[in-house]
Amino acid sequence: MKQGKPSWRDTGCRCLIFVMVFLIAFVFVIISLTGVSYSFHSGTEECWGCHTRHKSSDPSSTCLTCHKAPGERRAACLSCHQSDLDAVLARTPMVLSDNGSAMTPGGDFYWLKKNFSWTSKDGTTRESSGDKHGHNIISEFFDLSPDSNFSEAPLGSYPSGSLSCCSCHDPHEVKGKTFRLLGSASYNGNLTGFSFSHEAPIASAPPTNRYKESEADHVAYGSGMSEWCSNCHTNSQSSGHSHPSGADARMNELSKKYNSYSSTGKLTSLRENAYLFLVPFETGSKEASSLDPLSMSGPDSNSNVMCLSCHRAHASAFRAIGRWDFDADRLHESRPAKGDPGVADSDVLNSYYGIDVMVKFGDKQRSLCNKCHISD
Repeated sequence: MKQGKPSWRDTGCRCLIFVMVFLIAFVFVIISLTGVSYSFHSGTEECWGCHTRHKSSDPSSTCLTCHKAPGERRAACLSCHQSDLDAVLARTPMVLSDNGSAMTPGGDFYWLKKNFSWTSKDGTTRESSGDKHGHNIISEFFDLSPDSNFSEAPLGSYPSGSLSCCSCHDPHEVKGKTFRLLGSASYNGNLTGFSFSHEAPIASAPPTNRYKESEADHVAYGSGMSEWCSNCHTNSQSSGHSHPSGADARMNELSKKYNSYSSTGKLTSLRENAYLFLVPFETGSKEASSLDPLSMSGPDSNSNVMCLSCHRAHASAFRAIGRWDFDADRLHESRPAKGDPGVADSDVLNSYYGIDVMVKFGDKQRSLCNKCHISD
């Protein structure tokens, strides 16, 4: 029996189904390209985002293998958290750029590869090696090598030859449970026989710009950061350490100095606008929900100094992972400087997270230690 032509209803339904399928597919493509994957690192995403089902011998593989191939394990995190993929994985924090532009609160591992030199005022040649710019995570594939200066964590015992992203970040931690997936007490730092003693710190990132730090966007720190750092830098909390930090390092009267200090010779700030993201502090809060990353208020007497008040967690342009150049007499004399051997044009501005220190502070500005101590 000869069939009749399909009715307009049949044709319309088929077109509608086709359009719906196309739109659904399009949405999934967009989600995959923009990195909107709220379940990644949460335990509900497929394991195969990081692991391979079978052993892989390809060192460029973006995988953490169950078979423990060191090159692949150490390359895995940076395979997604580096500049080449940043435009695609828009929601993924970039921690390794090719020019120092990954201005995350933790810093940019770019500086580990950056060696530069200059001639000092007395005519001697000075050098700043990449080894001294940060935590020397190891990744053969990304040309990142163990620290040549320390065989163990300064003031601690964690072996430098084992340092990777997973030494600090627990890739299996439930997203949102700890700040930045930092390992909590009993986490083994990705090292057999090792165990953290302190819980992950309390902190809160800005809601709309979680992975970039600037004067307008910054992390609000509550409590526990220095204690957490001491999981590896065990003796950093001891009384013999040069600068106290942590819950016992209350700012007390120093908070008034911080709040009044604008720059060298200028004590014009008020507490409500005294915050300087280059010199953060902890409020003392033990609840992340009470923290305000948009606040520009300075500390009160119960706030405390922490390791990250002076240092960054990943890497910076300066010695000892400094937030500023600890060795510069005046801030505008910081290294890297334009024209120094090994320094790219963008390095100077990127070293201070886009701030022109001459414009912001002037040519008389001394070390930012003075934000708390005012001895300039």
